[in-house]
Amino acid sequence: MKQTLAAQAFKLRVLSPSEVLFDDRAVSVSAKNKVGSFDVLAGHANFFSLITKCELKIDTGVKSQVIPVSQGLIKVSDNTVTVYVNIRNESENSDEKAIA
Repeated sequence: MKQTLAAQAFKLRVLSPSEVLFDDRAVSVSAKNKVGSFDVLAGHANFFSLITKCELKIDTGVKSQVIPVSQGLIKVSDNTVTVYVNIRNESENSDEKAIA
């Protein structure tokens, strides 16, 4: 029997120092830490990790959202995921350095 979308979802909050960027149910969130890329799905084991510069990818099962992150912290506990992030500004989005 197929699981319903609600059974596959978890509560996700993404917070920056100045605003709530996302506060809803999601079926996955993807990020990157020092070791590499990782995904969190419903029922994931409890953990926390620092997040390195990446694009935080959120999938609600209906739509996707991408948040550019310069650094952050992710906490997974009891099927609830909280992500604290600093958003990348435009100068951090470019991998090219200006030539003086």
